[in-house]
Amino acid sequence: MSLATRAGWTIERNLNQPLSLDWLAEACGVSRFHLAHAFGDATGRSVMRYVRSRRLSEAAKRLAKAPCDVTLIDRELKDWNDFIDAAKNEASGKTSLLDDPSELTGLYFWANGIPWTTTDPDDLAAAEAFLVDLAPHISAFDSYPGGSAIPQATQMLMQAYNGDARLGILESPDPERWKFVLGSPATELWMDNWAIAAGAPNPEAAHAFIDYVLAPENALAELDYIGYDTGAKDIQQVAADAGLPMLDLVFFTPEQLATMEEGELTEAQERVVQIWNATKAAAGA
Repeated sequence: MSLATRAGWTIERNLNQPLSLDWLAEACGVSRFHLAHAFGDATGRSVMRYVRSRRLSEAAKRLAKAPCDVTLIDRELKDWNDFIDAAKNEASGKTSLLDDPSELTGLYFWANGIPWTTTDPDDLAAAEAFLVDLAPHISAFDSYPGGSAIPQATQMLMQAYNGDARLGILESPDPERWKFVLGSPATELWMDNWAIAAGAPNPEAAHAFIDYVLAPENALAELDYIGYDTGAKDIQQVAADAGLPMLDLVFFTPEQLATMEEGELTEAQERVVQIWNATKAAAGA
């Protein structure tokens, strides 16, 4: 058995334990210098980079639009009603919601089988009553918890966008403490677009920029950076071939896509914003 193989075997057997280069070298009966060079020559990566990659891969397998700290929430969260119940109980005071009016009211509507674009006054009044009641349990309204709340573990439970959650988990010093659950029975579907306004100056430069972004190598780098499906040709297979981690948070199955609802700007938008403001006021935000 080669040294690199022996080190890999030792890593797999102790993946859930604290690991260091010194400990692994001692376990393999060689110096840290010898192990680092032998492993790098055989695999093309450092020992600890390999450890991190394997831990991320194992964490991705357990991922089921809400990251939760599995070291503090020890039950399975399957849908929005489970999320809400946890927010009122073990995650009370350590839960954040997206700082967006439609996403906030969507939490209530998705959990109760109501279209999140409803304009029914009774539906909107019920959403407001529910969210104002939930507000004392909410510690933050944060649209990008992946920037600090997830890596620093300042919250236990978060409503989050999938790409942002993925980045936060990847940046976490302990990614295995986080689990991402796709909101159900329904959640949102949205898409950003590249567009050139009619009459815009320098359209050739704009086209060149879009072509640059859509080039396969750049599309892959963008996907890894933002954590969202860019829609570029064959991007899912390209990302898988490149070994990018946590692709379950980037690409969704047809069954999952069927649960996602498009948004719509309706005459109720002003009312939705009023509910958003009332909820934040009740939370003291």
